[in-house]
Amino acid sequence: MFGVAEPFEAIELQKALAKLRTERPAAAPEVQILSSVLPDEIPEMVRRGVILPVTDVPTARLISAAAVKAKVVAK
Repeated sequence: MFGVAEPFEAIELQKALAKLRTERPAAAPEVQILSSVLPDEIPEMVRRGVILPVTDVPTARLISAAAVKAKVVAK
């Protein structure tokens, strides 16, 4: 598991990890954002399977709505 500060870092880390997995197949490690996220960043992070922080009830609702829309379980 990896912790990052912001969504951009999560995306870059996932890209680097994907490249490593093509060289040496292994289970994908999880990436977690350790700080808050902006509302417009939530849908992409949910689609990518990034573990998001729940900082308040409105954020939890946005994460839930994004997961429903993407038909995935948010982490």
